[in-house]
Amino acid sequence: MKKIILALSILILLSCEDDRLPENTFDSRKATSERELLANGLSVIPGQVVSVQLEYKNQDLSSVSSTFDTGGLGDDIINLTITEPYEYNYRLDNNGLDISVRLLNEGNGVVFELNQNNKEFKGLIDKGNYKIVIQNNIEWEIFDSSLVPVFIQPDPQYLGSFGDEVFNNFFLERDLFQLISVQKCEYCDLKNAQDSSIFGNQIYNNVSFRGSDLRNSDFSNSQFKNAQFSSFIDNTTVLFTYGQTNLNNSKFTYCIMDSVNFSDTYDLNKVNFYYSDMNFANFRNTKGQYIDFESTLLWSSSFTNVKYDKSRFVGSVATSSDFSNSSIINSNMTSGVFTNSNFDYTILTANLLNYARFDSVSAKGADFCLITAIGCDFDSLKVDSETKCNPNEVIEEEEK
Repeated sequence: MKKIILALSILILLSCEDDRLPENTFDSRKATSERELLANGLSVIPGQVVSVQLEYKNQDLSSVSSTFDTGGLGDDIINLTITEPYEYNYRLDNNGLDISVRLLNEGNGVVFELNQNNKEFKGLIDKGNYKIVIQNNIEWEIFDSSLVPVFIQPDPQYLGSFGDEVFNNFFLERDLFQLISVQKCEYCDLKNAQDSSIFGNQIYNNVSFRGSDLRNSDFSNSQFKNAQFSSFIDNTTVLFTYGQTNLNNSKFTYCIMDSVNFSDTYDLNKVNFYYSDMNFANFRNTKGQYIDFESTLLWSSSFTNVKYDKSRFVGSVATSSDFSNSSIINSNMTSGVFTNSNFDYTILTANLLNYARFDSVSAKGADFCLITAIGCDFDSLKVDSETKCNPNEVIEEEEK
């Protein structure tokens, strides 16, 4: 009877550990990066997510100010430790790029090779130390200041099948199915990388992080042009995740995030975007509290149908941006500059708007009740009969 109760307790702990993505079984399985591995001489094991910054063939690394590289130009090498012999699946998603992968044993013998013509390996891999060699076969074009982000991760197409079932003392069953993915890290467990030296100051342009868990991680000083963080609304992977991207408590300060897509993401609590360029950003239908947009550039960005509480737009500059049909309440917009933007039917109650500017802003049907607006410029604010607590009328009454 005691054994049954103990077994049930373990199952409950495993199933209730996280409402988004399962926790790693061991600390050593936390997400890491090529830079952290190089700095500490570490090896990874199956199941860890590894972020790699792959340069082009013959690329001048001064073009990207890169101070780390685990292989020759066009090659990156990740040390892998296999603790027990098992049959593994390795799959390559090269995203249309001419990138290949080889697994080498301790004698530099080739265990398998994946490329455009052979994208999957299934077979026994013995216990031992190996090297994953990721090769970019594309020649560098001069003046190109980018790198190719590549990720090693548990294969998402098997996550719903196995969830976090324990296979043996070393692995979760999903660890036996690995994916090397170019410009994509979907359903990735990237949480708790709080040291910016792991994921910060890197290039993630055109990468999809959809459905991933990025809680408590620091990506500061990085590039995310055209990156995707939107959630999978119609996802059917029931046993593993609901497809919601989780960014709670993550940090994106001083980032270049032009044309980034966060739409339909409901876990934006305490995300810090301080001083980032977020022009053409898509935040439609997002939710969160204590989001920090201080000093961000938000030119032509969309915030329609958002629900934000106790957030900060202090000193933000939003030109030709759309905040309509939203609720942004109890927030601080001091010294913000909003030009040619749309706040129609947006609830802005109890916000601090001191010294903010609303130039040629439409606020038809908006709600300004309970705001504090010392020195705020509403001269060209466009309102209508449905606008509640019209700030210009309030100012006129105060002046009388």
